[in-house]
Amino acid sequence: MIRLTYLFLILLCSSLVLGQDSPSIDSLRQEAEKQSGEKKANTLLILSSEIRTKDLSLSYSYAREALAIFTSSGNFSGKAKAGLELALCYFNEQKYSESTRTLNIAMADAKSGKDSVTYAYVISSLADLIEKEGRIEEAIRLHQESYGILMRFGEERGASIELASIGLIYWRRGDNLPALQLFRDAYEIRKKLGLKRSMAMALNNIGVVYWRMGIFEKAFEAYSESYELRKMVNDTRGMIITTNNIGLIFLKLSNFPKAQEHFMRALEDSKRESYIFGEAYSNFNLADYYLSIRNYDSALVYASHAVYLYNSFKEHNSVANSLNYVGRAHQGLGNLQQAEKFFHAALDTADIIDDKFSMSASYHNLAKLHMEMADFTEALRYVKLAEKNAGSNNTLQLRTDLNYLYSEIYSKTGDYTNAYRALAAYTALRDSQSVERLNYSMVNWQIQYEIQSIEKENLLLKTEKEVAEANLRNANLIRNFLITIVLLVLGSFIWIYILYKKNQKADEAVRNQREELKRLNEELAHQNSALAETNRTKDKLFSIISHDLTSPFQALLGNSDILVSDIDKLSRQEIKNFASDISRASKNLLELTKNLLTWSRVQTNRITINPENILAADVIGSVKELAAIQAVSKNIKISSSVTGTIRLYTDRQMLSNILLNLLTNAIKFTEPGGTISIIATLSEDNQKALITVKDTGVGIEPERLKMMFDTLDSHSTEGTNREKGTGLGFQLTKELIHKLGGEISGESVEGEGSSFTITLPAI
Repeated sequence: MIRLTYLFLILLCSSLVLGQDSPSIDSLRQEAEKQSGEKKANTLLILSSEIRTKDLSLSYSYAREALAIFTSSGNFSGKAKAGLELALCYFNEQKYSESTRTLNIAMADAKSGKDSVTYAYVISSLADLIEKEGRIEEAIRLHQESYGILMRFGEERGASIELASIGLIYWRRGDNLPALQLFRDAYEIRKKLGLKRSMAMALNNIGVVYWRMGIFEKAFEAYSESYELRKMVNDTRGMIITTNNIGLIFLKLSNFPKAQEHFMRALEDSKRESYIFGEAYSNFNLADYYLSIRNYDSALVYASHAVYLYNSFKEHNSVANSLNYVGRAHQGLGNLQQAEKFFHAALDTADIIDDKFSMSASYHNLAKLHMEMADFTEALRYVKLAEKNAGSNNTLQLRTDLNYLYSEIYSKTGDYTNAYRALAAYTALRDSQSVERLNYSMVNWQIQYEIQSIEKENLLLKTEKEVAEANLRNANLIRNFLITIVLLVLGSFIWIYILYKKNQKADEAVRNQREELKRLNEELAHQNSALAETNRTKDKLFSIISHDLTSPFQALLGNSDILVSDIDKLSRQEIKNFASDISRASKNLLELTKNLLTWSRVQTNRITINPENILAADVIGSVKELAAIQAVSKNIKISSSVTGTIRLYTDRQMLSNILLNLLTNAIKFTEPGGTISIIATLSEDNQKALITVKDTGVGIEPERLKMMFDTLDSHSTEGTNREKGTGLGFQLTKELIHKLGGEISGESVEGEGSSFTITLPAI
């Protein structure tokens, strides 16, 4: 069963809190009475900070007096420090709007006084307030800015607070790995500075992250070290938190008496210290304890009180977690509608601060609730939402529970294949949590505790007999624990071997499925590619048919209709002109039809290539004669030049079509009286033939030239005499050249002309 345990992190914004040896309150008061001016104001600020958690009204008084002194002296830096302290007093009293207003004034004063360090602490406090409003990314940005300033000015104490603050935000929204790294970095800084109290804080935070990730052995190690440091510096409130955390370890081991003992002791200490947060945390953990032993009435009482206490200082993630416990208590009592109501309330609260872990836990609880209602469709939907929110959060315990729930749902719905897979994943995750190693660490800790207790007892023994009896008890205790450890280790080895054999079979099945899935994906990708190419061909064909093929027919029909209806009214020259137009339209239509048929055969791979040994000069000569007929109408001169004997092994008709298309385009875009030349040469290595068609026409814009070499472009442009075209000719030319194993390139200068070069293998 999942335990939604959020552990408390104490993070303050003032570097004064990080000190280890603060002067006594009385000595500070005596100093303040003797001092005057800004020196007195600085002492008053230290006094306010020291007593803020003990006597808030007196802390207010000291902060306001210091602010008045700095204001009268015109010291903006001092005003900023006093404003920050006053804002922290408002914050402790939960007057958040007053705190925000005061911090904004302090920020302006820090800028005026050019006090970068105080400015950094002010924006850090603003970040804490912004976070409570749910503006998470903005809060992170302010903490990062504060960290950069403090490190630049060598304020490593304060910088470690910023690291921990950012880590806390990441932890609250379930980003465990970055949170863990930030807490470790904060710990290293504090260790270097010898700040034991703050080191203990960082260690507790590290333990919290390990707990959520399901690495309980590491969590216990961090808690134990944190507790010893807090005990060393007499940090009573910190000890309350760590006592709760160690109690959670006992709860994880199902050692219920020890867990209850730790939680109750922490609750009593919190009340004695008037420590509201510690009281809330203890109530929260006692609710978890009573849920574990299925005492749902008591769980409901403690969870409800935790919600009330956490709400008083807007701890959204803790409120969400406590609401989940209230829902679970109602579910245990059979109040299913009430349970669903509280689970949704927990979900809404977690969403305020984007707490993915709490949201995942709420979805998990809703899934279990709908399982109990036998609504398996809704249960499956909720467990998938839980998995989605927990996916990147490294929450081992949560993912373990989700896989178990998957196996139950699939089993109930008859999907036994998925049920088996989920159960196998659950088993692997459960065993990876190393409960056996956790037991080993707990045994060691208890041994050390008992040995220390016995050593203290020996000091009080008055006779050698009592000492001997104590030593014997000690030896028996150690022997029994060692036997227990040996049995645990042997049992672990046996279980690991059984698990290894099961995993071998499961891994082989997963590998086979992965390979099959890869093959199917590759086949699907190939089919998708072929389908996309077919769609492009279809779109191009429809475009030509719908637009370019229509124009010649319209010309034919239009001119024919005029001749039929008005032939008696027309002069001989007008009839001749209409007949000429009909002839030209018919030729264009014939050219388009031929190109369209050839292009369709190319697209469907039904064109046949008939290669033969040919001379380039022969093909160029015949094509030149055909093109000359068209060129005469525009008084364009066509010349040809073939260097040496160039032989090709290629399809004569296809090459003729290619050159004729290029010449037709050249004539189309060359002004009357211009020239066109066909030049054939061999490459330097005599391996390739280069045939260039060059004109003195209008040229082509660079962007248009680039578009022409895009295989999907079929844009048509009018010639110098408004000749019509389809844009298909050049596309067909490119594709025919590729079929012959050649390449085509083009160059053009606007106003000067264009040249296109075909490269083909020579023999």
